Amino acid sequence: METILIDEKEIKEKFVEKANEINKALAGCLDNKMIEHGLNPYNYVGGLSGTISSNDLSLEDNINNLFAAFTVNYAESIFFQCENIKQMNTLNLIQDYLRLKGLEDDFLKFRDKNRQKKIGKIP
Repeated sequence: METILIDEKEIKEKFVEKANEINKALAGCLDNKMIEHGLNPYNYVGGLSGTISSNDLSLEDNINNLFAAFTVNYAESIFFQCENIKQMNTLNLIQDYLRLKGLEDDFLKFRDKNRQKKIGKIP
């Protein structure tokens, strides 16, 4: 069996560097999506978390922080998916009601007109 020597300090520094890159990329993605949907940081509550990493922490603490962020993000993702399913079910019920009452076409016209107002095509 072969012995492999590892430099914990070097691994920790690489880990922290990579974690910082990932956090920066995550923040950039979040900013882009918020802009895409017309939101700003004041509209946004909750969401994904980056990992806390530092060369001042031990390698084990850095890894534990990564696992903690992963676990929180995973749970947040599940909660978000459940909320989306709930909202989709509500929207489907509203759409069925509009169809039943013969109002679906009127609603679609209203929606399109409202979108055009937001874009600025209609005064």
